[in-house]
Amino acid sequence: MTHERDIERLLDLWFSDGPDRAPDRVIDAVADRIGRQSQRPSWRLNWRHLDMNTTFKLATGIAAVAIVAILGYNLLPRASSGVGGAPSIDGTWVTTFTKADLIASPLRVDDDEINDGNWGDFTLTFEDGRFSLALSNSVQSGTTSGTYTTDGDTIVMVFQTSPTVRETFGFRWSIANDVLTFQRDETVGAGPTPFLVKPWTRSP
Repeated sequence: MTHERDIERLLDLWFSDGPDRAPDRVIDAVADRIGRQSQRPSWRLNWRHLDMNTTFKLATGIAAVAIVAILGYNLLPRASSGVGGAPSIDGTWVTTFTKADLIASPLRVDDDEINDGNWGDFTLTFEDGRFSLALSNSVQSGTTSGTYTTDGDTIVMVFQTSPTVRETFGFRWSIANDVLTFQRDETVGAGPTPFLVKPWTRSP
């Protein structure tokens, strides 16, 4: 007789007697049958079978890095070269002028531009869509930075740090013999006088 039939027979005897508690002999018999009955093991995923070989993992990693690099490169803002294949604006440029030079400049818009943040030694650096501007004179010094885009001979600079955060400047620009010159053009944007007082020389 099979194990299942033995258990069924014992259960039938128990239910036919109608007790509210099974006799000890029945419980012992059932427990004995269950203890000897083989149990099916739970199913588990064998992760070792899913391991990739070293070559495949290396190739996958290289491909992923290449994709990220290409996407990142294409998303970066870039500076274009000047009109007619002129040199790129990228690089470090310097200019120096005094407060008297600022006051005397015919390009000055109004007296509000005459302040100690608008004269002295300036260093302007362009690189891959980002710029930084540093000022130093006998009264004060500081730096600011942001992003820029060029289109032909125009440039738009968006400041992202104090004291000029969120301000946007626009100019026309040209380079000749490592000298950078900005020109004001209202169709491009506002062009503050400190960029225009003296030309900028490329720093080695």
